[in-house]
This record gives sequence, C-alpha cells and structure tokens, in this order.
Amino acid sequence: MRRTFLEHWEELSKKLRVCFLLWFVVFLIFLYFSNKIISISLIFLPKNWQIIVVEPLEVLIVQLYLSAVLSFIAILPIFLYSIYSFAKPGLLKGELKIVRRILLLFLIFFFLGIMFSIFLFIPLTFKIMEWLTGGIKAKPLISLRKYFEFTVFSTLLIGLLFNFPLFLLSLSRLGLISSKDLERKRSIVFLVLLIIASIITPDPTPLTTLILMAPIWVLYEVSILLMKRKFIFS
Repeated sequence: MRRTFLEHWEELSKKLRVCFLLWFVVFLIFLYFSNKIISISLIFLPKNWQIIVVEPLEVLIVQLYLSAVLSFIAILPIFLYSIYSFAKPGLLKGELKIVRRILLLFLIFFFLGIMFSIFLFIPLTFKIMEWLTGGIKAKPLISLRKYFEFTVFSTLLIGLLFNFPLFLLSLSRLGLISSKDLERKRSIVFLVLLIIASIITPDPTPLTTLILMAPIWVLYEVSILLMKRKFIFS
C-alpha cells in the first residue's frame, strides 16, 4: 500500500528527532568530559607554543563548540543509516547495493581524512609556523578559541576533501565525466586542488600544502582506476 507524502514526512521526522535526541545525549557526555578532551587535544601543539585565553567566555565557547562537533561526528554513521533505512523501501536491489557502498566509502574516506589531519597535518602545520618564528626567537602564542577553530575546521574540511573520489565517481555515474576526462585534465584538476589546499593551510611555505595534496592526489588516481572498473556502480 502506497503511503502519502505526509506519512513519509512523519516517518522521516521521527527518525530525525531520534537522531537529534541521540546527538544531544552524546553532546552532554562530551561536554562533561570537555576539559579532558581539550587537554588531550593540546598535545598536538608543539611544546614551545603557548595557549592563552583572551575572552571571558572563551573556555565555555570552546567546550560547547568542540562538544557539538564531536557529537555530530560520533553519530554520523547512525544518522546516515537512518536516512538509508528511510529510503530503503523505495529502492531496487541494485540501487540498495550502490547506496550501501557509497555510504560506507563516505564514512571510510571521511574518517581517514580526520585521522590524517589530527596525526599529521595539524601537528606539522604548527611545527612549521613555529619554525618561521624561530629567527627572531619569539614565543608563538595562540588563543584557545583560535586553535580549536583552526583545527576543527581544517579537520572537517580535510575529511570532506578525502571524499573527492566519491564525488568524481558519482559524476561518472550521472554521465557527466569519464575516466578519460580525468586523465586528460590532470593538470587543471591539480591546479584547482593546489589552490584549495593552499587556502586551507595557514603557513606561507608550500610544505603543508604539498603534504595535504599528496593523499588527495593519490585518491584522485584511485578514483580513475575505480571509475574504469565501475567498482561502486557494478
């Protein structure tokens, strides 16, 4: 029996409300441990850097901001599964297989990007910026809020950038591009990615830009191979 639009909307609203309640519970848990999380996060900052607080509510703002983002990342798989379960009855067997692959690869690439940012990109960026101040023997300072705004924004953006192959494969499925197009336009794509990477990286040297470019370019080449084999959509 086919359901009305309102019935579909009610089901989707119910799933979204459950996700929101779950996010709020996880948010409160992260908020409770926020001071410990902040302390642990600061280990990625080189020892010569000094964290300062310049606003009366800066610590509270960082606690709320960090807890909100971490709780969203934590429930992201559940949120995507809820959307999948809602759409499942309207999809064919072959379409379900494709959607499952896309969601799984999205999570894998996203969390790979997060790990790359946390353990390599962020520490190296601050070490390079520390090196740039070494010539005048100045002690590098950064506010708590600026530190987490930069690290969280960069980490989320890199997580999304790691899904670049998935984006390309989706365009290929729609018939907008092909593996031959990507092979012919390597130089243009490289230039665009280089510009994006240089915007993300705050230091003026090309080192962190190239470090960020390396895995993204590898993923670009991997996406060409997957496109040729029709890995996701077979």
